[in-house]
Amino acid sequence: MKVTAADGVQVYELSAGKRLPHWLSDRKRRTLSKDADISRRVDLIQDLEFPAGCGKMKQSNDGEFILATGLHPPQVRCYELKETSMKFSRVLEAEIVQFQILSEDYSKLAFMCDNRTVCIHAKFGAYHKFRIPSPGRDFCYNPETCDLLLCGATAEVFRFNLHEGRFQTSLRAEGGGAGGMVGTGMEGGVESCGISPIHGLFATCGAGGSLVCHDLRTRSAVATFDVSSSVGQPGVALTAMRFDESGYQLGVGTAGGLVALYDLRSSKPLVVKDHLYDERIVDIKFRHPTKLSNSSNSAASHCVLSADRKACKLWRAGDGTTVTTIQPSGGGINDVMSSPSDGLVILGCDQPKMQVYFVPLLGPAPRWSSYLENVTEELGEQDRQQEAAPSAYDDYRFVTREDVKRLGLSHLLGTPVMRAYMHGFFVDQRLYHKAKSLSDPFAYDRYRQNVVREKLEEERRSRIAVAKKAPKINARLATKLMDERDGGAEEDLGETERPKSLLDDDRFASLFKDERFKIDEESEEYRLLHPNAPPSTKKPRFAAEDGSEEEESEEELLPEPKMRYGRKHDDIAEVPLGQRLDSGGDGDGQRRKVTGSRELTWTPERRRGGQETGVDASGSGKKRRRRKMKV
Repeated sequence: MKVTAADGVQVYELSAGKRLPHWLSDRKRRTLSKDADISRRVDLIQDLEFPAGCGKMKQSNDGEFILATGLHPPQVRCYELKETSMKFSRVLEAEIVQFQILSEDYSKLAFMCDNRTVCIHAKFGAYHKFRIPSPGRDFCYNPETCDLLLCGATAEVFRFNLHEGRFQTSLRAEGGGAGGMVGTGMEGGVESCGISPIHGLFATCGAGGSLVCHDLRTRSAVATFDVSSSVGQPGVALTAMRFDESGYQLGVGTAGGLVALYDLRSSKPLVVKDHLYDERIVDIKFRHPTKLSNSSNSAASHCVLSADRKACKLWRAGDGTTVTTIQPSGGGINDVMSSPSDGLVILGCDQPKMQVYFVPLLGPAPRWSSYLENVTEELGEQDRQQEAAPSAYDDYRFVTREDVKRLGLSHLLGTPVMRAYMHGFFVDQRLYHKAKSLSDPFAYDRYRQNVVREKLEEERRSRIAVAKKAPKINARLATKLMDERDGGAEEDLGETERPKSLLDDDRFASLFKDERFKIDEESEEYRLLHPNAPPSTKKPRFAAEDGSEEEESEEELLPEPKMRYGRKHDDIAEVPLGQRLDSGGDGDGQRRKVTGSRELTWTPERRRGGQETGVDASGSGKKRRRRKMKV
């Protein structure tokens, strides 16, 4: 159970937490019941859920049954409150758009489906069905004349008499009436309709932005309210409307998230409430909270419960002040059910579980669950903000059909071991890990090698190293990104911030570290995408990632040979020509003529005495003084 206290109003979420899997054994359920989180769960009504989502909900007039529609398949479920369990479930041929309870209990029902079919059900099941000329959106039942008033995609309201079993003269949802209350009509069809429980006034609203009231005795429109212009949104569609118990006030919801509260004796709204979500209003209910105000004025305690797709708000009808807000955990809201005699609120959403809330401000606990007040009082003092999240799914692993084939578990399909769910299966965690280890026995070794390599790289990077220029992996791409980054930094960007480079983004760090992300520059696809790219044999200028420079070939390590002239310290390449002329000589005072660099060839020979002689370029065997040549 989850408890919130927004605006000082306590709201108990009875359906908090995940639902338990239906295949759990009784022994497993008993084990989970010992869990602290599971023990705090309150299953108000058993099986209060649908396979996919819930559409519409209503409570019978005698207060003994709750009927709800949902998907998939399209179905209706009936819950008996005194037994707190589901009584029956019926599957229909098409999705249910709206339904009405025609009797005090569940024995007579009418369903409007999205295939233009209206189905009449009796206590034993389907009884009769008929089709309407246009797709239906909403309808209501007039018990005085036994008429079904069916609204849809056109401005025509169809009347089907259940006593005679035939259609009667239709109504036109068009503007008219007196007092200057002329609207724009129903060009886009009727979205919602309702009938007053006191004086029998029938009202429709739709895409035209107007609310048209009809007198069923004369079968004509008596008044029209231009709601869209009154709320400051001309032309906005109206999506919901509801009469209160007195019959003199009604609430109208728009597609822009506004709720206008009207008095039938005035064409101007009493108050306009903004939900601040810009979502269409799906339902409106009138409530009289028992603990809202100590004032004797009934208008001070009169409240409106309105819901859009995201939240359900309880606000004062006098000034529009928000009392509290109920926001479901997931899925859009489709309908709201709230009994006027208790504080229970049930939301039908686009998720399997129906969201059940208990608001003590609205009233006491229902008589069929009187223990709820004692439970909320005991749990209210303990961890009110703690969420209840059962861990029943932790023992299972979801796998797809491709995973089943890869793990070699295809022979287990159809057995209780493989629990089918959506587009895959639930498998026990132990079976999954065992099958994975058998299908890929060297997965752990590869994982261990990757971890060791990453740790070694981290230690190598922590050493003292020269400034790195580019990584080893995808060095050409890194060099290009560095050039773009450096070039962009030189531009004057003013107050705008320079975009972040891939080299500075930690999300793409593996692109330059992991061998699996290395770009194959020899592939055909790469050559097609980069036709002007240099050949891969030409290495980019960069240093290794750890700072150590790459090894060079032996030829690159050898310096270029320098020829020494004459004496040891006379380098022709370094001494100017004038100085070489002044210092030249053979030791006898005679200046030697030097015209430039002299090229010498030396071929060593070894004679019998071990004395080396040289042969000059002319090929003569004359002895000469050895000249030292530094290489």
